[in-house]
Amino acid sequence: MMIRNRNKWIGNLLGVTALIALSSCSAQKDLIATQASNIDSLQTSMQQLVAERDNLLQYNEELLKENDRMQEQIAVLRANIEAQDELLEDKTDKAELVEEWQQETEAIVATFKDYGIDVMVEEGMIRLSVDEGLLFESGSAKINNRGQMLVDRIAEGIMQMRHAEIIVEGHTDSDPLIGPENNWDLSVERSMAVVERMIREHDVSAQKLMVAGKSKFDPVAKNTSEAMKALNRRVEFIIVPNVETLLQEVE
Repeated sequence: MMIRNRNKWIGNLLGVTALIALSSCSAQKDLIATQASNIDSLQTSMQQLVAERDNLLQYNEELLKENDRMQEQIAVLRANIEAQDELLEDKTDKAELVEEWQQETEAIVATFKDYGIDVMVEEGMIRLSVDEGLLFESGSAKINNRGQMLVDRIAEGIMQMRHAEIIVEGHTDSDPLIGPENNWDLSVERSMAVVERMIREHDVSAQKLMVAGKSKFDPVAKNTSEAMKALNRRVEFIIVPNVETLLQEVE
C-alpha cells in the first residue's frame, strides 16, 4: 500500500516537473520570439535612421553646393556693382569736365564777341577769326599797336582755359607779294609773331601753342574783289580741348 502511494506521488511529481519544464520551454520560446521581434524592430529602426542620416548628409551636401553657388553669384554681383560704381563715377567726372569746358567756352565766346572778333563754335572747338587790319599793316608780319592790345586780350582769355590747345593760323589772299617773301612766308611769320608775344608777354605755355600758315589755300571767300580778298587776309585762333589732359584729370 505504501509502495503504491509512493509510486503515485512520484508519478505526480514527474508530471508536475514535466509541466513546469513544458511551461518553462514555452516561456523561453515566447521570450526568444519577443527578443527576435524587438531585434527586427531595432534593425528596421536602425535602417531607417541610417537612411535618414544618408538623406540628411546628401541634403547637407546639396546645401553646401548651393551656398557655394550663391557665394559665387554674390561675388559676381559685388564685382558688377563696383564696376558700375566706377563707371558712374568716371562718367560723373567726365560730365563735370565737359561742363567745365562748356562754361569756359561760353565765357571766352562772350568775351571775344565784346572785342568785335568773329567767333564760331564748331564740334567743341572755338574759332576766332581776326582781320589782318586789326593786327598787321599790309604785307607786314610785325604786330601793330592795336594788334598788340588785341593779342594781349586773347592771351588773357586763353590763360583761363586749363584744358585747351591753341592753333594760330595765318591766312592771305591770292595776290602775290612784292619782294623776296611769298604768301607762305607771310602767313607763317604772322602766326609766329602772335605766338611769340603770347609766350613772352603772358607766359602762355609753349606746349599749348601751335603755329600754322595756310597762305592763300584756305580762303573763306572768293578772291574776286577787294572786299572778298580782305576777308581772306586773317589770323585765326583755333582753341581745341586737350583730350589727354582731360583724361589725366579724370584718372
